[in-house]
Amino acid sequence: MSIRDEISAELKALPDYETTEMESRVYNREVVKEQVFEELNYHIKSNKASPLLIEQLMELYENGYVTILGKKHPYETVDIFSSINSLLKGNMKQKDFNDPDSMLRGRNLFHIHHSSSFYIKYNLISYFEGKYRNDEAINEKMRELRETYPDKENIRQIFINCIKLDSVNKRNKSGQWLIYQKKDNYYYFVCLYLHNKGDVNDRMLYDFIKDYLI
Repeated sequence: MSIRDEISAELKALPDYETTEMESRVYNREVVKEQVFEELNYHIKSNKASPLLIEQLMELYENGYVTILGKKHPYETVDIFSSINSLLKGNMKQKDFNDPDSMLRGRNLFHIHHSSSFYIKYNLISYFEGKYRNDEAINEKMRELRETYPDKENIRQIFINCIKLDSVNKRNKSGQWLIYQKKDNYYYFVCLYLHNKGDVNDRMLYDFIKDYLI
């Protein structure tokens, strides 16, 4: 096994925050629905939320995760509502879908991006595999680190720590999206979705939300 494969395997063995083995909890759905509506009304004010987002939030309140494309992803409600609050105050940059070939274009659709702990690992591996494509690149970096830290024996661990720091500072990371439409001076919040480059695309997103668009 090459040193690149060894380090890649080591990174992939780090604790993962996404799982398909999370256990469901049992709650009174009417109580949960009431709680979701109460939170939504407080945060989105006079704006609206789709039935899809409401169902996602109910699943989150009940189980601590949201099922998207067959996998269970942990969310923190505080992150979601904080993003909504920042958006409505004009403090968060919004992006539209402007690919000329995208079926999402021209539908007044936008997204804001936020990350959770699971995506730290995803972006870490993505950064490593993109930056260090062969053993030669890794060995060159380790030689630099040995010169920088001549008294240290754990150069490999220092190298891994450098990867972790560099991946945090890297732009264009993957994470989670909050999808919404803007129409007639109000926001219509559609759903929570993924932003894993290479794993999702506009067609998949459109198929996921097409029945809930206004």
